[in-house]
Amino acid sequence: MKTCNRCKKDKKLEDFFKSKKTKSGYKTTCKICEKQGATNKYSSEYFKNKDLIRKYNITLDEYKVMLKQQKHSCKICGVHEKHCDRSLAVDHCHETNNVRGLLCAKCNIGLGYFRDRQEFLLKAVEYLDEYKGK
Repeated sequence: MKTCNRCKKDKKLEDFFKSKKTKSGYKTTCKICEKQGATNKYSSEYFKNKDLIRKYNITLDEYKVMLKQQKHSCKICGVHEKHCDRSLAVDHCHETNNVRGLLCAKCNIGLGYFRDRQEFLLKAVEYLDEYKGK
């Protein structure tokens, strides 16, 4: 008999896959839990979580907290995510890699085109003011 680490039930050894990596010669989770885990492992949330950790060092849960704090809207223009073509992008400083907020694709791309430089953005505002109504 062996206890599954996931479901915590005592089961027969034949209910576990064999493994050369463990002392007992069997995996620590039962076959049923292993199969459930494999299904969950390949969900889109699983890949989104791995991607967020790799790129920005935040988890999907942290992304969801930020989304809730921002009321599911872009931090710059305020457009709600339901009016966007894709989910809000994680905006980060390219020098420090610190996450700043969640932005719609247009605002995120706009910052990228201005190379995250405030002076370029301010010049753009001056330019628009100069030609306002013309």
